[in-house]
Formats: sequence, structure tokens, C-alpha cells
Amino acid sequence: GPTAPPVNPRTLPRSGFVVKTHHLPSNEKWFLNVCAHDVVDRPLSKGQREPVDDEYLDSWCLANVDVPMHVCSRRTCTDHAGETATAIDVIFHPALIARAEVGRNVATFRDGMSVLAIANVEKELGVRLDRKSKIIRATYKGGSGDGSAPLPIPELVEMERKQLEQLAAG
Repeated sequence: GPTAPPVNPRTLPRSGFVVKTHHLPSNEKWFLNVCAHDVVDRPLSKGQREPVDDEYLDSWCLANVDVPMHVCSRRTCTDHAGETATAIDVIFHPALIARAEVGRNVATFRDGMSVLAIANVEKELGVRLDRKSKIIRATYKGGSGDGSAPLPIPELVEMERKQLEQLAAG
């Protein structure tokens, strides 16, 4: 068949950590891939609505900020036992993922981002997820290759396609 165009690395999120939860009432396993991409804005202070800097994040973590994120479309995958599950990418600003991986506030960022990711997936998709979630060892589920390679952000791929069409139309 026709070969797919190469993936532009600019459209790929960076994997961070995975929140395992369950869809209610079906109890199907859902994996929320918490990822980073700079297409998503930095957190904004609740008062001034200004982006907060790294110093603020290091001192106050996610206190008194609104956290922009982007929920990508869901897809079917399998878990390690071969059971059907759902994977969905939730994209945050890279400064947050960095702090969820290393530093003295890892647990605070991971827990806070997990709660935000679940709430936003529920809102965007109109589903109910179990708040009893668990952060698992994987960094990404339902991707390409062995499943751990992040997939492109669909909206960025679409934007890129339109730009290329406009260039071709000259």
C-alpha cells in the first residue's frame, strides 16, 4: 500500500507518566498518558491570569493556578494481560512534566496532574472515571512500536497538513 508520510517530530508529545483508572460503570481499564508539548500554555495565576514562571512552580507547585491542558482523542489498546483497554493522551506544558519526573515536588505534581487529567477527560468526553486511580510504572500506553512510543497529536498533524496544502497551492 501507499507509505505513510514521515512523522514530523514537532507533532509528537513527550511521554511523562501513566494514570491507570477505570471507566464507570463499565469498569473498563483506562490509561491516561500524561504528556508534554509546548503547544500547551504554562499555568496561569488565578488572580492576574499571567503565566507563572519556574520559580513559582518550584515554590507553590499547582496552588492558585489554572492549568491548561489538551485532551486528545481516545483509542483502543490492550493491557499487559491482553485485555482491551482505552488509552488517551492528556498534554500539559513541559515545565509541569519536568517537575513530575524529578525534584522535591514529584509526588505533589504527579498527584495534582492526575486529578486534573481525570477531571478534564471526564468533562471533554462526557464520561465518568474512577477517582481511585494509580500511577503505574509505564511512561506511555497504546502507542506505536511496543506501545510505549507516543503518537502524534492529531490537531497538530491536521494543522501541518493544512499548511502544506496552502504551500502547495502557492
